[in-house]
Amino acid sequence: TVIQELTVLSQLHHPSLVCLLAAGVRPRMLVMELASKGSLDRLLQQDCGCLTRTLQHRIAVHVSDGLRYLHSAMIIYRDLKPHNVLLFTLYPNSAVIAKIADYGIAQYCCRMGIKTSEGTPGFRAPEVARGNVIYNQQADVYSFGLLLYDILTSGARMVEGLKFPSEFDELAINGKLPDPVKEYNCPPWPEVEVLIKKCLKENPQERPTSAKVYEILNSAELLCLMRNLVVPSHLTAECIVTTSPRVRNPTVWVGSGSTDKGQISSLNLVKGGHTCEDFSDSRILCLALVTLPGEKEQWILAGTQSGEIVSMLTEDLQTKHCIQKMPDSITCLLFCCVVKQSQKKCFLFVGTANGLITVFDDAAVKVK
Repeated sequence: TVIQELTVLSQLHHPSLVCLLAAGVRPRMLVMELASKGSLDRLLQQDCGCLTRTLQHRIAVHVSDGLRYLHSAMIIYRDLKPHNVLLFTLYPNSAVIAKIADYGIAQYCCRMGIKTSEGTPGFRAPEVARGNVIYNQQADVYSFGLLLYDILTSGARMVEGLKFPSEFDELAINGKLPDPVKEYNCPPWPEVEVLIKKCLKENPQERPTSAKVYEILNSAELLCLMRNLVVPSHLTAECIVTTSPRVRNPTVWVGSGSTDKGQISSLNLVKGGHTCEDFSDSRILCLALVTLPGEKEQWILAGTQSGEIVSMLTEDLQTKHCIQKMPDSITCLLFCCVVKQSQKKCFLFVGTANGLITVFDDAAVKVK
């Protein structure tokens, strides 16, 4: 296996693959770069508390990137599991976090695939476990689905596998893993759960390729997008402001417009309803949400392209007034409060396109 691993490693160079530094003949040995944080297996079993969602995502992205590279070189890895994923740091924003190691049974394959039965029970695809069946790189995709399941559940499946090894392998091969949210009480992650199910399809041809898996994991939607909200306006959206998520009915306001019209759309994040109001005769460029000292009402301030600063109550967008007409387009709004000598004073800062900042007292916000 040392010779086979040396053969594979000497021709592979990728940030998500452990790098070969040197090789020895007597004794036979390979010198690899040091992974200071150990294996993913150790992290899952001993220190899963630091496994944040962002870190889970970054590890999955890096491993899938390495797998994609191997497959592009016509190599089947055949032993993808947490034990063979090494960690170099736990900082999610680092360029290098996780790398694939141990290529002892990795093998070049032709387009027809290979037939030998390899892999670790509990982490292998059904076609590999059966033996005497031709399989290809899609077997690695199945193993990646199991790896992704273990990352999502912080290794809970592996702990049970130590107690019931035969059932551990059987459940993995049949793809009959328990629901991660219901069984292990992990936070829901619908997009990843769907990807896991796709990777664990019994028919290899129905699984996504490793390149497609990487594309899905590397998309911004996977980590950031919770749901789509349709803005009920045909005008171009320019700005957005939201209430605190802790309020009873969290709401999003979107400012939009054209050269001769400005609109504000209100979207309720709980009930799903929305309203759309023609707001001004000019495009809305910026919005700010304001709560005045000692009052419960919230106000929306809007800055327009024509230079108007308009104020309105969030509960009634029809009731509004123009605070002032500025000499140029309003590009930004900031409402802030300061405490001086036990007294709280609030101010509205208005930036305009001509480079000036104008300051208003908070009393200017209220409808006259």
